[in-house]
Amino acid sequence: MQDERIRNIAAGGLLGFLLDEIGPVIHNEAVDDLPVTPYTPSRPCYPSQWPDISLRTV
Repeated sequence: MQDERIRNIAAGGLLGFLLDEIGPVIHNEAVDDLPVTPYTPSRPCYPSQWPDISLRTV
């Protein structure tokens, strides 16, 4: 029972590290990969359609 508790604590620490340290990097990569519609005279891209760069976490 004690070994299982220690493993759970270690797994929780690893998960916390991944979410805190690596999660924002993965999120920012995903935001950078969002498609951006280029401006063309036949299909204008208005500022309201621009990607929201405030989604970046770092």
